[in-house]
Amino acid sequence: MNVPPDAQWLWRFDTRSNWQRMQRSIQARKFHATLRSKIDTAVQIWQATQPDETPRPIRRQTPGDGPLGGPISIHSPWSNERQTDSAD
Repeated sequence: MNVPPDAQWLWRFDTRSNWQRMQRSIQARKFHATLRSKIDTAVQIWQATQPDETPRPIRRQTPGDGPLGGPISIHSPWSNERQTDSAD
């Protein structure tokens, strides 16, 4: 096709009518206008379903007779005791 570089197309093949193009444009504007509030609502619902706070670890130190004291034990209350690593 020999089309000069400064040429402009005058006709376009399209199966959509001008009315359909206008309806799609209106729908896109409505979607983008309400998108921010929909996202904010979804974030609020998601945050409401999340647990309040991760429990802090429990630290225990037993007194000992050494210069540094006894052993220190740190336990995580959120871990499941039944599911331990069996790699020992």
